[in-house]
Amino acid sequence: MGFNWSPVSEDRIAELQPPLIKVLTEFALIIPAPLTCNVAQALRTADEEMAIWLSCHNPDGTRNDNDWKTNCNGYPLGVIAPNGVRGTGESNHQGGYAVDLAVIVNGVYITALEPYHTVATYMAQAAKNVNEHIIYGGSWPAPKTDSDHWELDRA
Repeated sequence: MGFNWSPVSEDRIAELQPPLIKVLTEFALIIPAPLTCNVAQALRTADEEMAIWLSCHNPDGTRNDNDWKTNCNGYPLGVIAPNGVRGTGESNHQGGYAVDLAVIVNGVYITALEPYHTVATYMAQAAKNVNEHIIYGGSWPAPKTDSDHWELDRA
């Protein structure tokens, strides 16, 4: 039972807010083999967030034909970013309040949704164990479902 985070994942986790670090530390202790995870995304800069936003939006804010990834382009609402795009908001990734996990089973990266829902169950249990509250992006309504995303509930 449990696993050790990869060195890259450990470095990414270290950049997160302490309550989320507690959840991820507990999660790694309780998840049963053969499930493990790597941290795919953690702390992001405004420019990194903008690049992700532009992958699913046009500069004027309308959606393009690519799959939805985020509504936040990394800059405060209404502020003009260096590339001339009007800000739509800052992501929880920018403050270290969110993490994207890649599910690994027997050393193989998994894209099917079911293992992410299983991971969500263990993330919820880990959060409960350390008295923190998290939100699973896989519970968001379509098309904004984000099954590899977890964030601290800052409400």
